[in-house]
Amino acid sequence: MKDALQYVDIVSLGRPTLIDNQIGYKIKNGQADHIFLEFNEESVKESHLTPGLIDLLANTAYFDMPGIDYLKTLTDVKLGDAVTHDGTK
Repeated sequence: MKDALQYVDIVSLGRPTLIDNQIGYKIKNGQADHIFLEFNEESVKESHLTPGLIDLLANTAYFDMPGIDYLKTLTDVKLGDAVTHDGTK
């Protein structure tokens, strides 16, 4: 586990980092059993996701990640199919 960061594609850590922004630290320090594996109340609180990011993740099918149903409970925003960088159609 100690050498995991030497062998993993850094891009593949993008989505897991959204769920647990301390994943690299936890792997490096032998705390793999403390890594959040899905969005839940505790992981969202620890990750400090912004409301806009929660809205985007909860409304975009290709961001389907473990615990996405929990994120959907945190927003009532329904985004259209085409959303620009500032959140408008």
